[in-house]
Amino acid sequence: MINWYTNTSVFYSAACRLRQGMDAIEDYVESRETIDGYCTICSQIVTFRVSAGVMMGEHVSLREGMICSECGVSSRSRLLYEAVEDTLRGTSVVKGALLESITPLATMLLRKYPSITLSEYLGPDIDSGTTRLLRGVEVRHESLLNLSYADQSLDFICHNDVLEHVYDFSPALRESMRVLRSGASAVFAMPFFPFLPTTQVRGRLDAGGAIEHIEPPEYHGDGVTNEGIYTFYHFGLDFIDSIREAGFGKVEIGLAHDAFRGYLSSNYRYGDDGVVLPIIFRATR
Repeated sequence: MINWYTNTSVFYSAACRLRQGMDAIEDYVESRETIDGYCTICSQIVTFRVSAGVMMGEHVSLREGMICSECGVSSRSRLLYEAVEDTLRGTSVVKGALLESITPLATMLLRKYPSITLSEYLGPDIDSGTTRLLRGVEVRHESLLNLSYADQSLDFICHNDVLEHVYDFSPALRESMRVLRSGASAVFAMPFFPFLPTTQVRGRLDAGGAIEHIEPPEYHGDGVTNEGIYTFYHFGLDFIDSIREAGFGKVEIGLAHDAFRGYLSSNYRYGDDGVVLPIIFRATR
């Protein structure tokens, strides 16, 4: 179950309470190769593979792990799936967009909502809405800075650990709002650091379009390329205000730490400023 908060102070208090007892739970989970739990996508008891091979220093990133033995969806993606279901509950025909297409999450969401559009970001010189061959499969390209969808045409838009890789996140938030109908929501996740007071800018583009590093470069795994994808931001608590400033009428922060459902943190143990909790955002136009 996701607990949704509209008040930043109330959310922050809940995050602090969770932080106090979290390590003991995650110590136990991390000590196992597999653990049984409930997959909210499969609606049954499954076996979770604890590690996906992503490490936070000496510790397993449980946010990237906890992979379901049946559907293959990881912790953070499963939480996103549940948030989309929660958002669309009671809706019949859905016109929406998921900004990924070659993942287990995309497979499961398309099965649930056959009318949604799947896409990947394939590069800066490709027009949004066009397709390219990727590993022998036609894949649609969309850029969060220049979506091909018409104004107010979607019932929801969903993206998963994308925003930190966009060099200017404020226009990306406004672009998401542009394509949503009144009352529709953007549902998204990214590494969000609630104990980091202000967003850290790690890099920016110079006048020539080259990356200027402000912090040591950080790259995340990318299903499209083998090189990894550059991280421009570590989003802190002030990011919640940035969503509101983009014009969304309602901003909700979802928190769902639940070991049985496989919703766990990044398991970062080197200072609270680097901890990523199982958090999801829902911004409604």
